Amino acid sequence: MNSVAVVPMDIHKKFSKAVVMDGEGNVTSEERVSHEAPEEMKKFLSQFEPGTDVVMEATFNWPWIADLVEEMGMLPHLAHPPRVREMAKGMAKSDRKDAIFLGKLWLAGEIFPESYLAPPEVRRMRGLFRLRLALVRMRAAIKNTVHGQLHRQGILVEGCTDLFGKKGRRALKSLVMPEYERWQLEQKLRMLDDIVKRIGEIENRAIHLTEPAPTGSMWWHGRLPEHDYGL
Repeated sequence: MNSVAVVPMDIHKKFSKAVVMDGEGNVTSEERVSHEAPEEMKKFLSQFEPGTDVVMEATFNWPWIADLVEEMGMLPHLAHPPRVREMAKGMAKSDRKDAIFLGKLWLAGEIFPESYLAPPEVRRMRGLFRLRLALVRMRAAIKNTVHGQLHRQGILVEGCTDLFGKKGRRALKSLVMPEYERWQLEQKLRMLDDIVKRIGEIENRAIHLTEPAPTGSMWWHGRLPEHDYGL
């Protein structure tokens, strides 16, 4: 019979503090597991039977640990960090105590503040959306620097609604300005073109990776929005 009820882990950047608890909430063993190589985590997890519950907070680096837990036949669970902090308010903190607290929350059942554990395919799409969002912000920043550069020279471009469209580009090319200003402008426009190209590549990849969605799912289909909606 498996005497291990749960393996809670307090995850950090370079290591995890893990404790092993029985069904009564007693700590039967504990270990500081290095993150220097996945083999260290795998070695630690190999001592537990398939189906063992492993609990961790949904910190920035949870995915690789949860994937490894799942790969080894165990059950990863994520705790919602803000709710855990609220529930632990006033308690003394240490890596060991934080791990034990997670374990006790899990053993308590319904009060455990479980967070959604996104599967790899969802995380891949999120990664694409975040990368696209970063590039969209960069695109907006470069456009703003172009507008600022023109304003500093007292240049107003009339007759085009989009300064960076075909008509606007022709107008920019015809502007008279000092050589050093022209060089800066050309650099910005080249960067802008490259970013626009990268955004298109990301959109194409997102469309390629998106499979037909099950009824009621939240999968995105079609063209990505042009604006920053906090993806």
